[in-house]
Amino acid sequence: MIAPKPAERTKKERIKTVSLKKQCENLWVACIYLRAGLKSELSGKDGELNARGDRVIGLNAHHIAHKPNHRLRFELNNGICITQWEHNYGVHGQYAEEYRTKIIEKIGQEKFDWLQSLKYENGKSDLNILKHYLREYLKGIIRFKKDIPEELRKVYLKQIGIE
Repeated sequence: MIAPKPAERTKKERIKTVSLKKQCENLWVACIYLRAGLKSELSGKDGELNARGDRVIGLNAHHIAHKPNHRLRFELNNGICITQWEHNYGVHGQYAEEYRTKIIEKIGQEKFDWLQSLKYENGKSDLNILKHYLREYLKGIIRFKKDIPEELRKVYLKQIGIE
């Protein structure tokens, strides 16, 4: 049987696909945040609790290399946790070149070049497999990473639906 072209999918099928992609994106972000200990990997600044104390704020998960395909979008080596200021005004702002240098110093030129080379890989990714992989990686981080400030850890795990 030939798979339907994207234009031939029903609205329900399109919504399901978008929903699965969003689930993978949320898992990827959680992996990046928790792997970094809920702090910026460039400045070392911790995330903060919002005024109600029910959400961790002030952090962004940044894709090091542009994400034209699922391989880069969900590649955990393509993520770095930084503050919102570093993301908005550093990486994507007037200090972009300086922050690019900082990221390369953090991850190494070889890894940076490898990530850049992945931009040209084409192919399909199975989002169900990616979701499973990201979920298992996240479980491992939660189980073994103990250096996250306990208050931030509790709030963030509740925020992403894991208590």
